[in-house]
Amino acid sequence: MRLINKISNDKYAHFIACQLITWAVSKVMQWCGVSVVLSILAGVFAAMLVGACKELYDKVVQHETFDIEDIKADALGAVVGAVMSM
Repeated sequence: MRLINKISNDKYAHFIACQLITWAVSKVMQWCGVSVVLSILAGVFAAMLVGACKELYDKVVQHETFDIEDIKADALGAVVGAVMSM
């Protein structure tokens, strides 16, 4: 339970956003006839690109630090989204 208490709302937002991006991109591509594997790769790529761009925006515009923990939450969300889209 302590681990869950240490996870911030920001990490949950990163997780959910990348999960949904991966799932949505993959499902739309599958609906258009693209293979499951290729659609999942595209979904994960899209989600991670959005997450990395958000972190770069935070660093350059907001003058905050590039948070590797946010990228980890993005990656975990992308993996869950990929599994959901199979």
